[in-house]
Amino acid sequence: MQFARPVFVLVGLGYRREIRNVLEALEFLNDWPGDAREKNAALAACRAALDGKTSADTARFAFIAFALKLDILLEDGGPGGWKADGAGTAGTTIPRVSVPGSGV
Repeated sequence: MQFARPVFVLVGLGYRREIRNVLEALEFLNDWPGDAREKNAALAACRAALDGKTSADTARFAFIAFALKLDILLEDGGPGGWKADGAGTAGTTIPRVSVPGSGV
């Protein structure tokens, strides 16, 4: 399931990664260490999208919430895109994501 627009995240010392779809987001989340609430919510949203229980947009927003929380979200290249510059993302808000049946 393709995202309407890709999400760009910082993965290391100046390296960025483009996440274009639910499978790429799920792979990224599975490889990411830790067990933060946002990670679990994003994992649940990606799995629900793959099962047809929610949309790719819902999974994308959950992935963005995860990336914002960890301050690894980069500008996604489009007008009105999410940004994380050197100043960080304090005060940035995004819609709360609820995945039916996930408890998240």
